[in-house]
Amino acid sequence: MPEQPISENPPVSAGALLGHRAFLFFLLSRSLSRFSSQIAAVAIGWQIYDLTGSAFDLGMVGLVQFLPTAFLVFVAGHAADRYERKRVVQLCQLVEAATALYLAIITYVGAVGEVQIFIATFVLGIAGAFESPTTAALLPLIAPQGRCSAPPPSPAVRRRSRPSPGLPSGASPMRSPRTLPMP
Repeated sequence: MPEQPISENPPVSAGALLGHRAFLFFLLSRSLSRFSSQIAAVAIGWQIYDLTGSAFDLGMVGLVQFLPTAFLVFVAGHAADRYERKRVVQLCQLVEAATALYLAIITYVGAVGEVQIFIATFVLGIAGAFESPTTAALLPLIAPQGRCSAPPPSPAVRRRSRPSPGLPSGASPMRSPRTLPMP
């Protein structure tokens, strides 16, 4: 059976894709944004645990940050499709930066409390709920046409995925790992 190409455009190397300036900026922006979000989550967790000493409150921080994502999944996806994606991401990152600045200032002046941290975490969760699907939808618009499609499987992968003659249907030709005897 002849192979059907996945894309009309020929595949391109990662180096050529990284040579595309808009894609490189997108990749750096997304990586730094995710990195800063993770740092903020750890810092908020440490701060709430330092204030309360409660593992329950520490768990609640994670829940408060997750709930907006769960509740706003359809609204955020609609916003990613309806509005200019670049502006939505910029607004989300601006809100995240302002919230981090707010937390830094109230911590510096000693006015930080549990409630402020939970509210800030909720705001960060809302911003993240909108930022994540929007940046995912932004990638195909930034990368050169057809450059981010999945490549067809290599011949080696196709050979391994075929059933082997002599094996029952659904059986894998992989060997089981060797086990050491228990003492």
